[in-house]
Amino acid sequence: MNWHAFSAAHRRGLLVGGAVAISTVAFGAGAFAMNGASDDGNSEVTVENASSAQNVTTTVEETTTTVADTTTTAAPTTTLPPPTTTTEPPPPPPTSPPSTAKTYTFEAPGAGTMTVKLEGGVMTVAATQAVDGWTAETHTATGTEYVKVIFRQGNTVKYVKARLKNGEVTAENGEWTECDTTPAAGTATYELGGVGAITVTWNGSAFTLDAATPAAGWVVASQEAPGDYVRVYFSPAPAEPTALTDGGHDDHNWIKVKIQDCQIVSYNSDS
Repeated sequence: MNWHAFSAAHRRGLLVGGAVAISTVAFGAGAFAMNGASDDGNSEVTVENASSAQNVTTTVEETTTTVADTTTTAAPTTTLPPPTTTTEPPPPPPTSPPSTAKTYTFEAPGAGTMTVKLEGGVMTVAATQAVDGWTAETHTATGTEYVKVIFRQGNTVKYVKARLKNGEVTAENGEWTECDTTPAAGTATYELGGVGAITVTWNGSAFTLDAATPAAGWVVASQEAPGDYVRVYFSPAPAEPTALTDGGHDDHNWIKVKIQDCQIVSYNSDS
């Protein structure tokens, strides 16, 4: 059909007839149609699109996702046996090393005895025993050089002294008479020619050592000042301080000051 001719005729029909009952234009998918009718119902025109309708089919691919099932298996519960408690026996008590102590007994003739214990290089007065009429007084109870006990009866004094020399314990004795009056207090210097000198003070009841001065080539090796006497040992230089005793090595010399027969006297290794 000639579309242009139809359109023109149709417009003329509209103008001639003067009325249109129904005009329908329908658009379909790929089609065009027009129906017209005059008021007398004698004419009808149908126009179809010469193009064939095409159906378009879209295929949507379905994607299926398969989720694997996850199975969690709980570990089996293991019941452990209770811990085993082992009770160890208590350790044996420490064993004391065998004692190496030695004991010695020394006598102040006619006055009493002193028992001394030596252990580890230290002497200790373990016991005293006075003869009837005498009293015992521990003068020096412990020491690495000496210990001493005094026995008294009236104005008479006796003593016993234990000395440690070269690992051996020896004893010495002495006696004096206490004076009704003591020497006057004072300070004096006592010298041993070529060896040294000491300065001693007597305060009326006890001695003190004020100074010990060695001569050239000598040193002070040891000293004692218990109160009732003073003694200083000298040794050729060089020398380490050592425990020295009366009658010690030939290369040691000493000066001693004490009260004897109610007066102050001095002695030395050359006496």
